[in-house]
Amino acid sequence: MRARSFERDAADPRAAQQRKLAQILKRNAGTEVGRALRFDQLRTLDDYRAAVPLRTYSDHEPMIRRTMAGERGLLTADAPIFYSQSGGTTGAPKVTLVTPSYRSEYMETVHLFAYHLQRQFPALIDGRILYFVGAALEVAPDGVPMGSLSGFNYTAVPGVFQRKYALPPDVARISDLTERYRTVLRLSAPLDVTWVVSITPASLRMLGQTLDAWGDGLIRAIHADGHASEAARLDVVFQREGRLRATDLWPRLQVVTCWHAAAAGTFLRGLDRWFGDTPTHDAIYAASEGWFNIPYSQQVLGGALAFRSHVFEFREQDGQGPWLWCDELEAGRNYEVALTASCGLYRYAIGDVVTVTDHLQRVPVLHFSHKAGLAWSFVGENMSEAHITRAMTVAADACGEPEGFTVVPDGSVQPARYRLIVEGAAPGLAEAFDVALRKENWGYDRHRQDGFLAPLAVDEAPPGTFRRWWQSRIDGGGQDAQIKPLHLCPDVDRAPTWEA
Repeated sequence: MRARSFERDAADPRAAQQRKLAQILKRNAGTEVGRALRFDQLRTLDDYRAAVPLRTYSDHEPMIRRTMAGERGLLTADAPIFYSQSGGTTGAPKVTLVTPSYRSEYMETVHLFAYHLQRQFPALIDGRILYFVGAALEVAPDGVPMGSLSGFNYTAVPGVFQRKYALPPDVARISDLTERYRTVLRLSAPLDVTWVVSITPASLRMLGQTLDAWGDGLIRAIHADGHASEAARLDVVFQREGRLRATDLWPRLQVVTCWHAAAAGTFLRGLDRWFGDTPTHDAIYAASEGWFNIPYSQQVLGGALAFRSHVFEFREQDGQGPWLWCDELEAGRNYEVALTASCGLYRYAIGDVVTVTDHLQRVPVLHFSHKAGLAWSFVGENMSEAHITRAMTVAADACGEPEGFTVVPDGSVQPARYRLIVEGAAPGLAEAFDVALRKENWGYDRHRQDGFLAPLAVDEAPPGTFRRWWQSRIDGGGQDAQIKPLHLCPDVDRAPTWEA
């Protein structure tokens, strides 16, 4: 039913956006923000854009904090049932009000994604689901739980679906990475896992590395847990191959779902060491504040805009042009995004840049590209994280994937330069990266030639640096399932591998 409605509305997505906006404004017209912005007098999308200024998180935050302290009816008419904290990729964690209305919005996207995924992989949920999530770790002053949205969703689904999960939710509370991933393996190895879900593919790599280091220990552990026949089967594989792969644990595994775009995509490389030729499928591009697309095909990066869930606006990434509605976008162009959703965010400039690649009827097909502010320029080279990610993809194709890397602008010398901090670099990787970066960024190449920028500096990070950085983020309150390493890190103190 949802899929048919989506296809019908895709012929006129602006009309669907108008209906969604009308629902949000009518429901919240009596709130403090609704009265101040006169929601009850706004009739069209253009009325709304004219009356409501573009807003940032700081514009919403005072009312969010007042809500957490116990006030109601400020941003949303319905009371929050959860406070979602972001992973804090580019700053302090943000808090989003998860209301029943907001949950209904994003579950529309989840159901459509699951529909398309199961059409491609009919045996998807015949077995168990290994799902990497964060945890709800705190309680706000008003008594409402707070933490990772993925952890909240993990426990909020009906019990019949929860019984498909391979892991209890408490596993996400284990703070030590080694202990956590060993626990994941110990609990899931004896099960018939047919679907692996991870927001970031970096978690999958850590799972594989733990399996490499602990294969014989895993066999002993599951034998001690009473799974003697499964331990014996895996021991035969281990004695023959000298290692275990995820496909040895779960021979009926159908697909691995995780982010494919932007920086996350670099962590996909090398997963075949553990997952063999198991298909991978892009996951929903989502944040605490909104759910943006519906991946519908293994062959497509990203997915169709989730235009029935929230109200979206777009502007050319240079920030100079007008704001556009979703049916005005062109394939092959990058856009900044603003959204309005039932979490109490109104014309919220989230700071993401998306790339539009195609259309389904009149609905743009898009994926995340980079954060709008994640760029640097010493002399006009306009270096973006997208440049760096694409250059490393080219270099890794030629030389092999590093364990982790980031690039830090270095203005401590003259002329200024960029520093590649890399762990586990194969021979020639840094040189290949520099060549690829000069091809990706014409301004960088030009200013290298004219001497305004010094040659790339390379720092080799010691083994284990990336994993220690990951652990430090968890120790600092980050959620493992949400940590997204930066490949361009203007703030040296936040560099993922800054231990060289």
